[in-house]
Amino acid sequence: MNGAGLAKLMSTEKRDYTFAQTFPTGTHAMWLYYWMAAHGINPLKDAKVITVPPPQMVANMRVGNMDGHCVGEPWNQRAIIDGIGVTAATTHDVWKDHPQKVLGSTAEFVRKNPNTARAVTAAILEAGQWIEAGLQNRNQMAETIADKSYVNTSVDAINQRILGATRMAWERPGTTRTT
Repeated sequence: MNGAGLAKLMSTEKRDYTFAQTFPTGTHAMWLYYWMAAHGINPLKDAKVITVPPPQMVANMRVGNMDGHCVGEPWNQRAIIDGIGVTAATTHDVWKDHPQKVLGSTAEFVRKNPNTARAVTAAILEAGQWIEAGLQNRNQMAETIADKSYVNTSVDAINQRILGATRMAWERPGTTRTT
């Protein structure tokens, strides 16, 4: 199912459709609204859009509280692994080379804590460089992030997307891409 397919479904199978995002004014809401609107679906009139914390997305899909969602990883991959979701579009499909996460602070914090501000920025940059340095590092990062004290999911749910394995909806057995 892609955007055009969803629009066709919603116009022919009349019922209430519910989609979730992570924060009403956040990037996931923006991407969801933009993607729906780009396919002729008015996200404010044609569907109900709810806010669900990322770790609760898959459970809410499983029990039928929503028809789809826009959320960061590993929750999309977890839904695929659990057989209850597919990827209709990535945020890169919606907005190529979009900004993602931001490390921000107030100017006052930086003035009062210049060494801490520099150290945190350097640590983030160093961590990114370490992850990108090789497959072994990516695997170790995935094992760390997947642990129950952090994200509490399988290493595979982290690794598939980190390694660039994005299986789109039309790549499922028995499905075809509709445009």
